[in-house]
Amino acid sequence: MAVSVSVLMGVAGLAIANAGPAAAAVPVVSAVAPTAGPLVGGTSVTITGTSLSGATEVDFGATAATDLVVSATSITATSPAHAAGTVDVTVVTPGGTSATDPNDEFVYAPIPAVTVVSPSAGPLAGGTDVTITGTGFTGATKVKFGTTDATGLIVSATSITATSPAHAAGTVDVT
Repeated sequence: MAVSVSVLMGVAGLAIANAGPAAAAVPVVSAVAPTAGPLVGGTSVTITGTSLSGATEVDFGATAATDLVVSATSITATSPAHAAGTVDVTVVTPGGTSATDPNDEFVYAPIPAVTVVSPSAGPLAGGTDVTITGTGFTGATKVKFGTTDATGLIVSATSITATSPAHAAGTVDVT
């Protein structure tokens, strides 16, 4: 893009410059929400920041997102499928591509799978420490017994210890 500059001598010898059209600002991503989603993609992600108008592409790592809805300070995009791990979300506008930093990170994680719940029964009053074994638990923030949240979570990639909530008699799914 060529920029023309002309200098004219004005009243009292002052220089007046005309720099031509202003260059578009480089976009800045300040946050993404949510910050994680499944490997298959399909998560609606809101990207906030500045100078986002005119975005032509949003990339999750090296893969372009779809379904962009763009404004000056936010973009809604659908995450593409990706391998497990953390990627930077970048925005491309006529002003350039946003720089990467920790505020633009999105984590692709496998969908959790429960394989064993031990013990498999407890009192109606709850309060039983239950070990849930499976895969994809890293970053888990909630465990439900039926529709009720467990408490006291201790989480690793393949195991969660949770305290069962009070519940009526019967069998419930642990998710």
